[in-house]
Amino acid sequence: MAVSIAGRACRLRQWFGSDAEALVPLANDPYIARYLSHVFPQPYTRADADRWIRAQGLAETVGQFAIEVGGELAGGVGFHIGSGERVGTASIGYWLGRRFWGKGVMTEAVQIATQWAFDTLRVRRVWANVMGPNIGSSRVLEKAGYALEGRMNAAICDRRGMIHDEFIYGRMRPN
Repeated sequence: MAVSIAGRACRLRQWFGSDAEALVPLANDPYIARYLSHVFPQPYTRADADRWIRAQGLAETVGQFAIEVGGELAGGVGFHIGSGERVGTASIGYWLGRRFWGKGVMTEAVQIATQWAFDTLRVRRVWANVMGPNIGSSRVLEKAGYALEGRMNAAICDRRGMIHDEFIYGRMRPN
């Protein structure tokens, strides 16, 4: 099932094989990856891009979106859907190429994606974790309607081995 959701600043859509060429230079920026989960490869190679895009094509459930700005790949946003004791929830993760920062793109992408998760996945709660120094990510979540729910001291390690506080943000589906 193809999904395309248009906003004013960006469009969310499925990943295409043709995205690999543009994905590599965007995702290979160490500045982008510094506060992302270590699951996000760094350095980011063409093989990583091909593997990611292939996995999205095989996924049973849509939940990962390419962010497009003016017809150009700009980043990604997606969900890990909760199961077991976390059923009915989803965690959101996102990243955006540096040249697209400061234009409201990521805030809109998070808002659109979150609404999609409420409407389509029917989750009751979406949450995100943020490494303490990633002030930009905290701002995105706050502007997208998420609330700071907690702080875990010295709970998370960046790629350089530095220990940081972890902030947990959440947003509940409106009744």
